[in-house]
Amino acid sequence: MSSTVVGIPPSREGMMSTYASGSQTGGHTPVQLVAAQSENQTASQMPQAMQPSQQRKRRVKVRKSDEAYLSLGFTSTMIGQEERPQWVVCLKVVAADSLKPNKMKRHLETHHPEYVNKHLDFFLKRNWKTVVPTQLSSYKVAFRVAQCKKAHTIAEELILPAAIDMVSTIIDESTTSKLKTIPLSNNSISRRISDLSADMEEQLIKKIKDGCFALQMDEATDSNKDSLLTYVRYIDVEDLKEGYICRKANPNRATAEELFLIIDTFLKEADLKWEDCVGVCTDGAQAMAGKHSGLQFLSRVFELNEIGVFLTEEGHGFARKFHDEKFLQKLAYLSDIFQKLNGLNLQLQGTNTHLPQLTDKIACGKMWERRLAEGNVDSFENLKAYLEKNELENTILPCMKAHISALQKHFGRYFPEDSAKYDWIRDPFQATAPADLSATEEEQYIDMTSDSRKRLQFTSTSLAVEWIGVEKDYPLLGQRAMDILLPFATSYLCETRFSAVAEIKTKYRSESGYFQTATPL
Repeated sequence: MSSTVVGIPPSREGMMSTYASGSQTGGHTPVQLVAAQSENQTASQMPQAMQPSQQRKRRVKVRKSDEAYLSLGFTSTMIGQEERPQWVVCLKVVAADSLKPNKMKRHLETHHPEYVNKHLDFFLKRNWKTVVPTQLSSYKVAFRVAQCKKAHTIAEELILPAAIDMVSTIIDESTTSKLKTIPLSNNSISRRISDLSADMEEQLIKKIKDGCFALQMDEATDSNKDSLLTYVRYIDVEDLKEGYICRKANPNRATAEELFLIIDTFLKEADLKWEDCVGVCTDGAQAMAGKHSGLQFLSRVFELNEIGVFLTEEGHGFARKFHDEKFLQKLAYLSDIFQKLNGLNLQLQGTNTHLPQLTDKIACGKMWERRLAEGNVDSFENLKAYLEKNELENTILPCMKAHISALQKHFGRYFPEDSAKYDWIRDPFQATAPADLSATEEEQYIDMTSDSRKRLQFTSTSLAVEWIGVEKDYPLLGQRAMDILLPFATSYLCETRFSAVAEIKTKYRSESGYFQTATPL
């Protein structure tokens, strides 16, 4: 944390953890502090008959919070009429009878061993009750600016004046003086976004360390500088979560070896092990943004006969191509196939996708091969319409067969040809067990598919959630399924992140090195 920020904890572990967003930290609210306050308010509004303290048959003796408890990492908060201990780092509220030194010490040693020998000052700096309200407000505004991908100057130039106008109109002029003390300058917002990003990255790494994970990487050139973008997918409680983990500049050539060294260095610094990585997804290309930009243009070239007329009038040598029947057949076919591939590309996009889900979507290639073998071109609308309109024979059929066959081989590099091999994951109660299961795995498969309770629950949620639940009761079988569901199937998340960076990038930010040193929210 920057030393110029007064009243804010210098470490990333403290108040910054209150800004973890759902997309980055597994579904929690953006501000844990606000969530904790909301929980307290909800509990205080519960009917008296439902108050926790009223439900107990015997009255629990509650000890008043002592400042000495802060040395164990706890402060207190009120839930209704009851005082409860609250962990100052994660803001977790525990039961009232835990407000005892021995229970607090046991909680600290069991759940947060890294803080056992910390000095009292360490927890004082992280106590949210001591945070200066103006600094907290500044961080909240910075978080919203980052989420909306707006220029940092918008906080001082628009948000603050607008807030002053609203407060002066609805409340009074004297209250606006408090708003004017909130630090919202360009540099302040930039520092706070960097602090929040670093803290969110640290929180995400802590979650990943608990189990297996998969990586999605892509490399692109930004302002003549190569950078490697990485996403991670991991198991968080009972579901799969995806998170943006890092963006690293590559000062050297973008070779496979250099990119591996970058991610390997990052994993070592984060104390993450390659042994826990079940899959790495990357397309291997240096520049991916805008690779489909010419598809619509190709279709328009075929549809607009005026292009051929224009080239003829201009005396261009290429004009004769538009009078060549074979060339026009190829052009019609290419406009059809690229349009279909563009549609397929859109279907493969999205979050929380996996191989069993996407292999079904590329089955169209086999259908094209089968129909072409029969001489049927109904799947290619432009080509079919051109042949029928001009009463021509299809003279490019061998070329089409060779091209579709090459496409199938290319798809085979990314997706298995036999999608039925994943049927046991999609619906284990209807599919046959894989032949390569071990004896123990096969026994667990039989036990699981014989469980009527599992059968009723299996289609109610996503595949990932179901198999995470299966893994608890049948660990070997569940782990085998998760090794297939956990890896990324496409580099979609990296592509969208590069688009977001391009959207908010300015010449000033590029020159300042902001996108090379900070982790975007």
